[in-house]
Amino acid sequence: MTSSDDAEKIIKLSKKEFNQPEGITFSPSGKMYISNEGKPANIMEGTTQLI
Repeated sequence: MTSSDDAEKIIKLSKKEFNQPEGITFSPSGKMYISNEGKPANIMEGTTQLI
């Protein structure tokens, strides 16, 4: 997000590999984790920029 609350980048997740995203959390360092409860269940790790 920018300082004016606009999204800087949007990433579309593959429905085949990430079909049921359920949870999101952020680490103190700004890493983002999204959990997927679909099949296969997995967790995606990404980075964010804190403003």
